[in-house]
Amino acid sequence: MIKIFRLLFIALLASCDCSGSRTIDYKFCGLPCYPGDSNTINVGVCKPGYYFCDAETGADPICVNYTLPSEEICDNKDNDCDGKTDNIKKNCSSACESGEQVCQSGVWGECNARQPSNELCNGLDDDCDGVIDNPDKIPVELCYDGPQQSLAYGECRPGIKTCISGKYDTCIKQILPAKEICNGKDDDCDGAVDNGFVGKETYNIVILDLSGSMAEYIGAIKDAFALWNANNRASNQKFVLIGVPHPIDLRLSNPRLAIAAADISTFINRLNQVQINANIPEEAILDALKMIIDPNDALMLNIPSDAQKRVIIFSDEEPQRYFYMSRTTPNELAEDYRDLAISIYLFVLDNRWNVMAAVSNGAGFVLQNSAIVLLNNLSAVLTDTQCD
Repeated sequence: MIKIFRLLFIALLASCDCSGSRTIDYKFCGLPCYPGDSNTINVGVCKPGYYFCDAETGADPICVNYTLPSEEICDNKDNDCDGKTDNIKKNCSSACESGEQVCQSGVWGECNARQPSNELCNGLDDDCDGVIDNPDKIPVELCYDGPQQSLAYGECRPGIKTCISGKYDTCIKQILPAKEICNGKDDDCDGAVDNGFVGKETYNIVILDLSGSMAEYIGAIKDAFALWNANNRASNQKFVLIGVPHPIDLRLSNPRLAIAAADISTFINRLNQVQINANIPEEAILDALKMIIDPNDALMLNIPSDAQKRVIIFSDEEPQRYFYMSRTTPNELAEDYRDLAISIYLFVLDNRWNVMAAVSNGAGFVLQNSAIVLLNNLSAVLTDTQCD
């Protein structure tokens, strides 16, 4: 049918002298016409028009209402009448590269340029910020080379791997099971602390300031030890009480042994009997510390030389000494304790005591008149044991 139309159209054009040198045969008026390439007639949007004749003016007929090929646009039509609909592309780009968009069914498709993505450890600039394997954007990878069950116990911790040259490096900062040593920790991560070691006998040497100003604190100290005993009746630790001043003869300022090594219950009974004295000139706790390490055992403690020893001081006063222990200062005593296996724990108000705790690997706490607060800190001290 299209072929017949084209032949008829060609014949009509041949019979028309468009130069205006002759009169138009009006029998062609209204018949189809198409001023474009005949190969595009009725292809895509291209359509023929018709001849329009103006009888009043006698002007030459003109072809009207036709559609010729035009530039292809993305509208689901064959605008250039080549038999292909939307056969066009356009340039596009992303942060990563240039690409193209293809028109399909009147809609521009996605740009085929690579889009930014999360940075990975692969030697590429995934997020297209100009930095390959950006360390600020690549998450570290957790790693652990030990038995997985050991992660649930003790000191073992996972490590991390960092990205180097497109690959995760070796695991660093992990803590793997190690040989168990005597340190109060589960080094081999088997769920048992210091297993394989026999516990040393522990002696807690309590130095108690019995001056009048301690009236505010003495009750809380007694109650804290009683509360600790209620939860640790099976403890085999030994306790020694040194009173400053003498806990029996309150006229004496120099330290005296109130009770030798005893179990916690016996210690608490003796502790409950001590009284404070408001009339002493000095609280000679520095003397007591010197006497504890006297090779002649000046206080007659009778503690085995290989036992674990802790000194626990309760005082609201600054460091003081008695006359016969002149030239004894906290700094001087700290040097004496530095190389000894004796830790000093402080429950004090004056920070001049702190050097004693620091040098002896002990700890310092603020003296409180609350038994609960004292108990929490005291519990941390009394659970710090050693082993053979």
